[in-house]
Amino acid sequence: MPESYKTTNFATTYKTITFLSSAAKSTTALGTSKTKARSNIRTLFSGAVIYNKSTSTQPLTVTIKVTNGTVSYELDSVTILQGDSAAWTEEEYGVVLDTDQYIQIEVTETIANGDVLNIFIRSKDIYQ
Repeated sequence: MPESYKTTNFATTYKTITFLSSAAKSTTALGTSKTKARSNIRTLFSGAVIYNKSTSTQPLTVTIKVTNGTVSYELDSVTILQGDSAAWTEEEYGVVLDTDQYIQIEVTETIANGDVLNIFIRSKDIYQ
């Protein structure tokens, strides 16, 4: 990232994956009208935390990806047990996203009754 760029405006996206919801949750791409209002030129993925709050004992395999809806790039995959959590930091996984890209976190197993996965995704706006 050139020195003339600065970051500001932390944004945290909170999502939950449960038995009756979709097995994948994602942030919003910068190119959408919702994010254009922030007047930033790019978005920096600066980390995520997931917590397996399930009452079932099924381990959940979680994959984190950078995608534009067509092409996906897998950043990491982790299996977490009931009561465990996982974290991705900016230092290890910080990615500057193109305007049509967003972060997607998905569970690869079939979601069982009692499975609950809390997701927190952090990003920063990049501006000049």
